[in-house]
Amino acid sequence: MQSLALSSPVSLRLSSSPKVDASAAAHRPFFLRPHCVRRPRASSSSASERHQIVESPPPPAPENPPGPHKLNRYSSRITEPKSQGGSQAILYGVGLSDDDMRKPQVGVSSVWYEGNTCNMHLLRLAEAAREGVREAGMVAFRFNTIGVSDAISMGTRGMCYSLQSRDLIADSIETVMAAQWYDANISIPGCDKNVSFSSFSASFSSFIWSFFVSIFDFAHSYA
Repeated sequence: MQSLALSSPVSLRLSSSPKVDASAAAHRPFFLRPHCVRRPRASSSSASERHQIVESPPPPAPENPPGPHKLNRYSSRITEPKSQGGSQAILYGVGLSDDDMRKPQVGVSSVWYEGNTCNMHLLRLAEAAREGVREAGMVAFRFNTIGVSDAISMGTRGMCYSLQSRDLIADSIETVMAAQWYDANISIPGCDKNVSFSSFSASFSSFIWSFFVSIFDFAHSYA
């Protein structure tokens, strides 16, 4: 290995590694692709000999790469570092134990409110979902978002709020999931006006597990 000093402040390293097929190298991951370097110009060499592709060593692997088995990959950002002691104090305050702090955290979001027959029963379903998550050995936290009923607002200026309510539903679920560092989400809507954007918020990012439970339980709504 030798270093070639140029007139510019840039120094290039030259290697005696064998030539690599450029077409095969193009299909490699970016960080494993060889780099094209300029060989020193010599009067007796041709242009093709002056430009060669040499292998660059792969980057060092991380010391502790996160494995796919770590289900609390995201919540551990606040439950494990000592620098997040304030965050952990809040979680202890809501009832988590030392064992719970090592479990995955699931956000259970529902569009529950009492003013609509499609949504008035979702609080009970969210409670059932929370108990199911706990029985599976994880931690569940419920939270709600807003909803409107077109059946009530039909024919009035209240219809002006139907479309924007969908954005609020998606934004509010995404906000809680990202700010609280939950590892997974269960969304429980109950009306055609909040089903579509609950599903949108559930897929706001591909890095978390999301479950979408569509509920149209009119029989229980009137019970």
